[in-house]
Amino acid sequence: MTEFVRLCPAAKLDHAPIAVGRVGVRQVAVVRLGDRLHAFKNTCPHAGSPLSNGKLCAGTIQCPRHQWVFDIASGACAEHPLYALSLYDARERDGWIEVREQNPEIW
Repeated sequence: MTEFVRLCPAAKLDHAPIAVGRVGVRQVAVVRLGDRLHAFKNTCPHAGSPLSNGKLCAGTIQCPRHQWVFDIASGACAEHPLYALSLYDARERDGWIEVREQNPEIW
């Protein structure tokens, strides 16, 4: 996927800190930090848990299963540097949040 695709209505972020939509078969989570949107695959790269059920705090998200903490902007996990979030570019256009994979997965 090299083009932006619609993920969800932007209004979803008016009512919750994390919005989730689908891109094909993948769930993608999006958050708004200040005036920037950040999107990532809604799956913990370690345990597979849905990250949208985790805790947001100071630009990070904590996995609800094993409490690993990931930086939302970079995808990095300071405690376990071999694991990182799969990130998406995100933008708001015509009332929709649109995303595109930064590093497309093969499957």
